[in-house]
Amino acid sequence: MRRTALLFTAITVLLIAPGCLPAPTGPATLIIGDSNTIGTAWGRPASWAEQLSCSPDVWAWGGTGITRSGYTGGGPITLTADLDTIMNGRTGDHVAVMLGTNDALGRTSLPTVAQLNTLTDRIIATGAASVRWITIPPLRADVSATTRARRDTLNTRITQTANHLDSSGAFGGAATLPPNMAADSLHLNQNGHATLGYHMAVNTNLCG
Repeated sequence: MRRTALLFTAITVLLIAPGCLPAPTGPATLIIGDSNTIGTAWGRPASWAEQLSCSPDVWAWGGTGITRSGYTGGGPITLTADLDTIMNGRTGDHVAVMLGTNDALGRTSLPTVAQLNTLTDRIIATGAASVRWITIPPLRADVSATTRARRDTLNTRITQTANHLDSSGAFGGAATLPPNMAADSLHLNQNGHATLGYHMAVNTNLCG
């Protein structure tokens, strides 16, 4: 079942002390993402997440960020503010998060490793079985060098989280989004989604 939602409420959440995080012991059962994950819900080609062999549920909305939201068509949505609503009823899920493009596009401070780890702890506190952060896809060469550098910085921080997954192999480690995978400056086309979905299913442990 696909779940997409508009979320507008800032929520107070119980934090748990950082510690030894549960290692993933099964396939992703929930993927949280932005417009590069939403796919058919917005009339686009099936997203990379929709094409995974393990068929996880997807919560995704365009403009969603980690700490900074882009244009969502209804209001700001971030994992930081809206996490409890996104995770409502998801006890026991193995969660994978691919967010950060909207943070990179902004001018605010990027999420730190400590903030990513705190969000991981908060997701675990909602009852998730495990959490994996996924590095975000490259941006096309016509995106400013400053924004592309912010994306690289955020990905470096994501790789410093426990149990992270690296999406870069889908793009041959390219610094910019290959033209044959790009729908526009930011988004994957059908080929890009198919390639990323295959990479994440076959070359990572996202699907167990």
